[in-house]
Amino acid sequence: MSDPLVTVDGLTVSFRTEGGTVRAVDGVSFELRAGEVLAIVGESGAGKSAMALSLMGLTRGPNTTVGGSARLGETELLAASEATLRRVRGGRIALIPQDPLSSLNPVQRVGDQVAEQVRAHGRASRQDARARAVTALAGAGVPQAEERARAYPHELSGGMRQRVMIAMALSCDPEVLIADEPTTALDVTIQAQVLDLLRDLRARRSGGVLLVTHDLGVVAAVADRVAVMYGGRIVETGTLEQIFYDPRHPYTWGLLGSIARLDTPRAERLPAIAGTPPSPLDLPAGCHFRPRCPHRHDACDAPPALAARGAAGDHEDRCFLAPADKRSLRVVRGRIGLEAGVVA
Repeated sequence: MSDPLVTVDGLTVSFRTEGGTVRAVDGVSFELRAGEVLAIVGESGAGKSAMALSLMGLTRGPNTTVGGSARLGETELLAASEATLRRVRGGRIALIPQDPLSSLNPVQRVGDQVAEQVRAHGRASRQDARARAVTALAGAGVPQAEERARAYPHELSGGMRQRVMIAMALSCDPEVLIADEPTTALDVTIQAQVLDLLRDLRARRSGGVLLVTHDLGVVAAVADRVAVMYGGRIVETGTLEQIFYDPRHPYTWGLLGSIARLDTPRAERLPAIAGTPPSPLDLPAGCHFRPRCPHRHDACDAPPALAARGAAGDHEDRCFLAPADKRSLRVVRGRIGLEAGVVA
């Protein structure tokens, strides 16, 4: 097995606010390897984006405290200087942001914006950078790339703007690509095209992809491994097959159980996880999912460690339930986790 491209160990991210300290990321650890798509999933507010942006130094500020370690190869990202991060961002690690319209300069042509990235991370003349920008746009599936390069962001559709951001992210052949909700607000046809593009990029490049999303359909289409986040922590991690076919954490059961399915009888009501996600200003003690979990017990008052509790050492979770109990509890009435109207 190759050495990991990115190694994150005990990452914490906190923000000081008027209401108190927001602990957005609470001890996250994972590895991303070459040629792999690692999906980070969870509800809004789980800490997914804060974790991903911290790897690029984009959460730095006077009111932000970041701890732990995040290494890109031999480069420690969290302690890197701004000069080092400027060389790393875009060159070795790139980002596809959630909202391409707000990420693009509205008064600059999209081709010039891609060319600017090329010149920032390599020696290239304006003409050469422009040619590489057009090539990158074409490689990202932008039709008539030469003509589209002269367009302004508002002249392009949402799907085209997303492709521009993908072209910009890949223009310097980064080792790691962070895709933060790359299909948000796109119609299903454009979503499918973007996913096809990500699959094609993974096949043609040897880099790693960190996919941040709440859409389990997107995860099923492109991911190799999955890490489920809740309350700033990773509560379960494993391969795609392990998470979808043998989920071990009650929160993961809830996420899977709340998906409408076409291969089962229609339910009178779509299951939902009881309660609401906790405020990062006031996270519950012990297991963060404890207030919403129908299987909570006294042991949950202590914080469970992320550990393998079954035969598969690469399948880890934060739940004190025994593996045999998890299998018997998660399937109720023929549906995953449906118990008295609550997804367990």
